[in-house]
Amino acid sequence: ETQNVQAAANKTTYTWNPQVLAQRYDVVRGAVGALPVGPGGGDEVCFNDLAIPAVNDPAIPAAGGAFFYLSRGENTCGNGPYGNRSNGAPRLTTTCP
Repeated sequence: ETQNVQAAANKTTYTWNPQVLAQRYDVVRGAVGALPVGPGGGDEVCFNDLAIPAVNDPAIPAAGGAFFYLSRGENTCGNGPYGNRSNGAPRLTTTCP
């Protein structure tokens, strides 16, 4: 799980803190109204194998809506997690491989 996802002033570029040993990053984006995350498909979009801790997403949510962004690091051992939901259950999705 990465931390400190931030939106740039242009509201299309999102960055997060680089993770030690991460070689690539995955980001899943979805509609806030469809939370919690998962199980995948539907409204979710995957930005995978990003070389830097940033993603550019020019998509605009529907009027009155918003997007969520979750990022994770990836290294030779595999993908990291997307963190946990407020009830402690892991955030799972099949959208990003």
